[in-house]
Amino acid sequence: MSTDLTPAIFGLVGVVVGAIVTGGAQVFLDWLHECRAVKRAKRLVSGELLQTDHGLAIRLRHRAMAAMGGYFASVRYVGMAR
Repeated sequence: MSTDLTPAIFGLVGVVVGAIVTGGAQVFLDWLHECRAVKRAKRLVSGELLQTDHGLAIRLRHRAMAAMGGYFASVRYVGMAR
């Protein structure tokens, strides 16, 4: 090989290595973004389910007390079938 091609070969190897490193870094960052998005969605859904669970528990407790003639006997449940 002649010495005239040595810089061109090093330049080509540098471009190929740079492309591989950049592509790998982009794949990793995309994967990391997806993992964070999934965690965020899990937290949002978990919060909604927890809030719904607490709301239902309170309503059931109030209904049970109303059925026993307790303090909440006069509470009217708007939008709920009796």
